Amino acid sequence: LRLDDWQWLDVKSGVAPVQAATTEKFVPQMLNYELVGGVDFKKGCYPGQEVVARSQYLGKLKRRAFLVEADAPMQPGQELYWSGDTNQPAGLVAAAAPSPDGHWTALAELKLAVGHEGSLHLGSPGGAAVRLGVQPIALPELLARLAIADARADTVDAALAAATAAAVDTSQWKCEACPYPKDGLS
Repeated sequence: LRLDDWQWLDVKSGVAPVQAATTEKFVPQMLNYELVGGVDFKKGCYPGQEVVARSQYLGKLKRRAFLVEADAPMQPGQELYWSGDTNQPAGLVAAAAPSPDGHWTALAELKLAVGHEGSLHLGSPGGAAVRLGVQPIALPELLARLAIADARADTVDAALAAATAAAVDTSQWKCEACPYPKDGLS
């Protein structure tokens, strides 16, 4: 197997390694790490625990990892811009590799608002066109939460909050040396 093919398969797997260009750029859920067992929510204390816990249990995550393709080379750390809001980056390339068909494939963290409307561009609002793919890892937890959520909730956020509040066991969160409260959210 050629190195390029190996790297492309790594990108397609949906798990981006943390690299120098992406250090401290994401919380684990932005790269779907919690879906592949990359985050232990019952482990004691660790740097960033409160932010990670809030993202997980309050359902406030506004970014996720998606596969994207382009004809131009992509590199970890490159910004992606969306035509719906050209004033700021809509995402960041987490991992990239040339695909066997001559294009480039990347795992990119993107705002969920991007959707499939408008266009994505590499590096600047007028940069090379980027095609949005799919989330490489299914979100079964999200679907399960929606299925058990209070049917009277009038928004998806309210449904997620209700389901999360009913299903979360936070009893393991507090360790003696940790300054965070037992519920981990305040």
